[in-house]
Order: sequence, then C-alpha cells, then structure tokens
Amino acid sequence: MVNYLFCLALCWYSLPIYAQTYTINTVPDPKSSPSRNFVSNPDAILSAETVQQINQLLWQVEDSTTAQVAVVALNSIGDATPKDFAHDLFNHWGLGYAKKDNGLLILLVLDQRRVEFETGYGMEAILTDALCKRIQTQKMVPHFKNADYNTGVLEAVQSISQILLQPDVATDVYDPSKFDSNFGLPPTTGSALLVSFFMTVVALMMWVFRAATRSGNKVKEAIDRAVYKDPKRNLQVALLYFVLPLCIGLLLLFSHVLEQFTFLAVLPWVYAYILLMVVWSRLKREEIFDKIYDKLPDASKYEHLSAATNRYWIDAILFPIPMLWFWYQNRQRLHHLRYHPRKSAGGSELFLLSDAEKTAYLLANQQKEEELGTVSYDVWQNSAQSDTEVIGYEDLANFKYERCTKCGSKTYCLDRKETTLRATVSAEGLALHHYACKACNYTRIKEVTLPKLPPPSTSGSGGSGGSSSSSGGSSWGGGSSGGGGSGSSW
Repeated sequence: MVNYLFCLALCWYSLPIYAQTYTINTVPDPKSSPSRNFVSNPDAILSAETVQQINQLLWQVEDSTTAQVAVVALNSIGDATPKDFAHDLFNHWGLGYAKKDNGLLILLVLDQRRVEFETGYGMEAILTDALCKRIQTQKMVPHFKNADYNTGVLEAVQSISQILLQPDVATDVYDPSKFDSNFGLPPTTGSALLVSFFMTVVALMMWVFRAATRSGNKVKEAIDRAVYKDPKRNLQVALLYFVLPLCIGLLLLFSHVLEQFTFLAVLPWVYAYILLMVVWSRLKREEIFDKIYDKLPDASKYEHLSAATNRYWIDAILFPIPMLWFWYQNRQRLHHLRYHPRKSAGGSELFLLSDAEKTAYLLANQQKEEELGTVSYDVWQNSAQSDTEVIGYEDLANFKYERCTKCGSKTYCLDRKETTLRATVSAEGLALHHYACKACNYTRIKEVTLPKLPPPSTSGSGGSGGSSSSSGGSSWGGGSSGGGGSGSSW
C-alpha cells in the first residue's frame, strides 16, 4: 500500500512536468541567435548525442543547398492540432529563405503520438506529401511504437538529407539570396576627403529610402513630382548632394580635424548633414503640399496631410529636437481640420459623438471599414438630434485594401495565393490570386504568371559550397509555408 501511494504521488508531481504545454511563442527557437542549431528539444525527448548528429546533418544541408530543416520535439501542445501548430510555427520562425521558401519543419508531439512534416512552397515539389508520408511510416513510426524516438527522428533526417543533397535537387532548392552581402561599416583609415564621398552615399541612401517608403503613396508621389518640376531643384540638388559634402571634407582636411577617417569621428558631421537634409526636405514638402492641396475640403485635406506625413516618426526618433516640433505642428493642424467646431445646414451647433454612440449611425460596410482601419468615421449631431453628419477619413497610406467595385467600400484585398504550376529555372509558373471584399463578400480570381527562378550560383551548389556561410552561424531565412507536408500517428 505504501509503495502504491508513493508511486501515485510520484506520478502526480511529475505530471505537470510531462504535461507542460507549448504555444507558438514559447517553443524555444534554436536560432534565437544565429547558430548551427536546428533542433528544439526542451523536454529532452531526444538524447544530446542525437541532437548533435542531427545538427551536423542539417548544417551540411543548409551549407550545401541553403535549405533549412528544423526538428521540434515536444511533450505537449495542449488541445492544439499538430498540423495547425506546425504550420503556424513554421511561419512564425520563417523557415527557409524567402525567395525559394526552401524550409521543412519536423514536429514530434509526444502526448498526441503524432509527427508532422510541414514544407515550404519551394519544397512541395521535392518532398511531396506522399514522400513525407512514406518517410514517416517507414523510418519513424516503427521506432516510435517502441518509444525509440532517437532512432526514428535520426533516420528520417538522414533520409531527407540524402534527398536534398542530390545534385539536381540541391540546384532546384538553392536560394542565392542567403549570400546577399550586407552593408558594412566604412573603412577605418584614409583621408578626410572620404567624408565627402561618405556623406554623398548617405544622401543617396536617404533618397532611396524615401522612394521606398512612398511607393504606392499617391500623395507623396504628387508632391515629389511638384518638387522635380521646381526650376531651382537642380541647383539645390547639386548644392546639397555634392557641393556641401565636398566643402565639409575640404574643411576637415585643411583644418586637420581628422588625421584618420574613423566612423566615430565622422559620425557627428554626418549626423549634422543628414539633419540639414531632412529639415530642408520637410520644409520644401510642406510648401509644395500647401500649393497643391490648400483648396481641398477639410476632410480631404486631412486625408492627404496624413498620407503626406506618414512615417515621419522615424525622423522624430533620429532627430528629436526639430522633428518633434514639426510633428507637434502637424498634429495641431490635423486636429483642427478634423475637430474644429461645426454647424449644420440649419445653423445649429453640432457635437461629436463618442465611439460607442456613433456606431448606431454607421452602415455595416462603414463599420467594417473602421474595423479594418481603412476609413475612420466621425459622427456629428446637434443637441436636438435632428441634424446628423457622418464624415469619413480614408487612410490613403493603406495599400493593402482597395475600393470594392461592387459596394464601393475600401475593404477589397488579396485574400490568398494558390500556386497551380511551380516555376523552375527553365520554365515559368502559374498562380491564382484570390481577391475578396470583406464587406459584401464579392470575390474574384486572377491568374498570375510566376517568373522563372534564377539559376544557382556556383558558390553554393557544390558539396560544401557557400563558403561565406561555412565559417559562421545561421539564422532562419524568412520563408513561409502553404500547408504542404504530411502527418502520421503511432
């Protein structure tokens, strides 16, 4: 009886440990920092020796093919479905590199006696659902039935490695974006004249960044077109981008301020130069904005001003003193445009309703627009509740949603993508883009041609190629999964 109670107590106290459940956010990421680890084994289901062998195999796979394989062994995920959990975890981590989506996740859930393979888009044609199932039933399930998880997982990883390391397969899954070089720090020695070159490069990078952030923003594009038509623009560009950096460099050279060109020594000058560029750009754009949009109605002017100053918070972080003043002025102007006192057509004073009160006056499609953040509505009403005015403010910087051609609401967007024919190095592919309106449920399907894949470079397709990665660690590449793969129980 004593032994029975002792065993019962032992089981009771060990149950929380065994039954520890994991969510997508609590599963330990083996690449929380760049490393050669590919196994998440928080419950020690796999032995340390097996984990080491798997890490070595999967590092060889990534080093030779750029394909990324992760192995996750967990006691429990609670009531979550292993397939859904594997799909969400795959996308949460971003397995594989984004251009090819060449990732694979192997998930082992002990209490549900389930193993799942989740493949990236670029792996689906190689590790087909049928092949994944065959590896599970032949290499894993027989060992799992005997509680030999080490052998089962290791043999599965060995089989997958053999497949991916085949020359034709390695070429197909290879993603050259892994080896894209990153911008490094400038040289540490040299003449102070290099300050000029460095500042010019920084200015051009700022211009590229501005162009990227205004992509699709029609308000910013209209302002830029007006700036380009300014007859003084060429002279201003020459002064700011070339003459001023050259003058600063010459000043430093002849005053011997810099004996050596070091990043820390140049940083204050670069900071001051960028600040000047940002302030000038902001003042110029405010001037152009007033010329273009000054005669618009208040609601439309509010929409355009919000779009024109979208993302200026980055400038406020880098240059807080002048930019916070610009930001404050801009907020005051927006507040006046939207909340200034209003009167009805009959001359009675209108009052702004609260968010809870205004819902009763909004149509279903308007409520959906507010829910999606594409249009924000204000409802004004007089004290007698006889005059009501509904004003909508569209987010012109929201490019995810468009106006629906059927109901007119800004609730129409790309809902999902479906690849019908995968692109290869030698042939184009096909995909179906499914569009849907979140307000009226109108749908449309558009066929899209996928471009041919770029040929692999010689540096990464060989047995131990990709030398730029062989000496250091690795991180997940930002890939995604479309739901391919297979699962098995034992």
